[in-house]
Amino acid sequence: MTYAGKMSQALAFPDEEIGCVLAPDVGVRLPVVSPQWHSLVARESAQRRVAYRYWRNRLLGWAIPRKKRGEMVEENYNQIWAAADLAKVVDPAQQQMPHEWRREGFMLNSSLTQKLHLSLMIKAVRHLRPQSVLEVGSGWGLNLLILACQCPDTRFQGVELTKNGVDLARSLAGADELPEPLLRLMPAPSLDPNGFRRIQVDRGSAERLPYPDASFDLVITRLALEQMESIRETALSEIARVARSHVLMVESFREMNDDGLRRKYAIANDYF
Repeated sequence: MTYAGKMSQALAFPDEEIGCVLAPDVGVRLPVVSPQWHSLVARESAQRRVAYRYWRNRLLGWAIPRKKRGEMVEENYNQIWAAADLAKVVDPAQQQMPHEWRREGFMLNSSLTQKLHLSLMIKAVRHLRPQSVLEVGSGWGLNLLILACQCPDTRFQGVELTKNGVDLARSLAGADELPEPLLRLMPAPSLDPNGFRRIQVDRGSAERLPYPDASFDLVITRLALEQMESIRETALSEIARVARSHVLMVESFREMNDDGLRRKYAIANDYF
């Protein structure tokens, strides 16, 4: 078997495995072609002002300088992390959004998709066995905290644009134990319950990562690159520069956002 084949096998994600994660916490489950689902999506889109932000970026996005875009992203996420309520963020019954999978529509808290993504990242780390991992756009550190508990032989580092995200990640890493809501994100029992204390998070931009060349065996991103449209080429070059051997990007495929609500949502948020 080729290396690519072995990697694909290691990262295989059977439907039944995904279904087991989603099933206990599905609030609404409907065929995506049903009028009820279309009505529900339209209501959610209106509440999130997707149409307004879509046309704003389509018509005026070109007029926003690159530097200003970066400042807007930083300001927006500083506000998000400052107001973040961990219990609500990972409570399946709260902050639900429309999700589609296998031609079915689900109303889910996005922490459930994060749990799926964490399962994928854990599989990758256990297969590659890197000594060091960097997460670019680590937010408030949720991925790093859990990965460190699941993969005790690896050093985990994060780099985050916002001060509030870095402060929150460091605060969680300095706690006596992981908060109970975070334990819900664990895809499997922890191999090192105190591993979360080992993570390190720096403040920095993907446009200029504060590390020497080939500093990390594995560099990962999760729903971070999609928000770096204005610095896309530079960010990708920087990720390649600091990666010693592997890069794992858990990001939306282009064809998933070609039409419908997902296309409007991507443009509304100035994603890739």
